[in-house]
Amino acid sequence: MGDPMLRVREIEKELDLVFWTLLIPLRDEKRVDGPLFEKFLSRLDELVGLVLDQKEAKRRVVSFLYLVYEVFLAESKLAADPGAIRLEAKKLQERLEKLWDEI
Repeated sequence: MGDPMLRVREIEKELDLVFWTLLIPLRDEKRVDGPLFEKFLSRLDELVGLVLDQKEAKRRVVSFLYLVYEVFLAESKLAADPGAIRLEAKKLQERLEKLWDEI
């Protein structure tokens, strides 16, 4: 198996790319791309599993996740039908709360 920190950096880059890709329909059409969001959550969970015992790395994950969560909340406030966006934001919030408790 390879260097775990290399895998962490790979996942962080992938999450960043997926986030910016998610942002386009979220911002422009006020909708969440379901399959892409599930990919985001899956990679996020993989990243969390890799950094469980690394306090600083977990803090970076929390910071990034909080940014994503706030973007989802802001876009839901602008949507005609905010329900779907808020539902996905709730999934982010649950992960944030769990991670926050572990820091």
